[in-house]
Amino acid sequence: MTRHSTVPGAQAGCAEVKPPRVLHFLESLGIGGAERTVQDLATRLPGFGIGAAVCCLRDGPLREPLERAGVTVYCLNLDRRSIVLLPWFVSDVLRALWRLASLVRRQQFDILHAHIADAAMLALAAGRWCRVPVIVSFHGLGLLPRQRRRYDPRTWLRRRLYRAIARGAHCSIAVSPDVRQALCDEFGFAPARTVVLRNGIDTMSYASTEAADAAITLRAELGLAREARVILAVGRLVHNKGQTHLLDAMPTILRGVPSAILVLMGDGPDRGVIEQRVAREGLGHAVRLTGARSDVAAHLALAEIFTLVSASEGVPLALLEAMAAARPIVATAVPGIVDIIEPERTGILVPFADPGALAQALLGLMEDQALARQYGANAQQEVRARYDIEGTLRQLVALYGAALPPDRRTDHNCAPA
Repeated sequence: MTRHSTVPGAQAGCAEVKPPRVLHFLESLGIGGAERTVQDLATRLPGFGIGAAVCCLRDGPLREPLERAGVTVYCLNLDRRSIVLLPWFVSDVLRALWRLASLVRRQQFDILHAHIADAAMLALAAGRWCRVPVIVSFHGLGLLPRQRRRYDPRTWLRRRLYRAIARGAHCSIAVSPDVRQALCDEFGFAPARTVVLRNGIDTMSYASTEAADAAITLRAELGLAREARVILAVGRLVHNKGQTHLLDAMPTILRGVPSAILVLMGDGPDRGVIEQRVAREGLGHAVRLTGARSDVAAHLALAEIFTLVSASEGVPLALLEAMAAARPIVATAVPGIVDIIEPERTGILVPFADPGALAQALLGLMEDQALARQYGANAQQEVRARYDIEGTLRQLVALYGAALPPDRRTDHNCAPA
């Protein structure tokens, strides 16, 4: 029997409607910014009268918390080989397309919401096949692989596929004005159908007593002395995230604050390189690599300062989470960060790949703890005002409503107040 429900917050007299169903589609459920955004959206959309499920090509650690929160997860269990291996690549794409389209039809999803470009290309084809509107989210400025030359045939093909997404998607979501500008200027996305929707977080959950309690256990797990003063960096261990520049800064920091400890939370292809450098330079006593973990709130409760030293970002969730935890910020003055951090109010901005400036900024906040607390309080106030996930969800629900055919739309007066 078909179940019906009213949209939460509905006023008296609003007709009962079948909740629209959205399938979020992405490549994997690893621990990353885009993946965690999908987790936040999928778990909260039912509170706004939207049924949400998640589909991925490859499984990952975020599947368990999604299912624990009641979100249905479909894993297609497919790898996609390089286009250099053309026959196998085509076979992988066709199999993924068939399985995705079959799922959309069988489960009668109303909207297909793809995250990041590669997933978007498959979603667009499946949406056309099933006659379902497709919405695409772009989570950062890494729109083309950095290591490829401009005239690489694969780069030419990717540009053509981006233009196909621009024409075929109902609308495209950019997480920052810089990402929107890149989509419109470089790939021909129509400005009228390319909207900025900043990532949001549950801003109240990162300053909880539960996080503080978990930090006590975490301190013992990481082998940190009571007097250790923790600098936390969260992100994938890849070159453009700049963790090696933090290693370069550590000798200077340790001369000023011998009890300083750098905690690198995350995993990635550069982990081996970082571990070798830590051992070679005798920094093992002052650096901890935690790997990929989900207990960000506990790490933030443990930290004195949060640092993000990337070459570029979209809207980095880790940065927003640190602000919500009232941590002072030292970050690079690059796109995606300069829109969030106000220098000398919520943090300090330094040039990318400048270990000297990075060390001086971190030492300055460690030496002036009153100023650090003020920056942290200002950061918390700012993130609660501008980046709470409730506002993000309301805007997203409006986009979904515009994408639905008229007979599937709900009265906007029945939306949450």
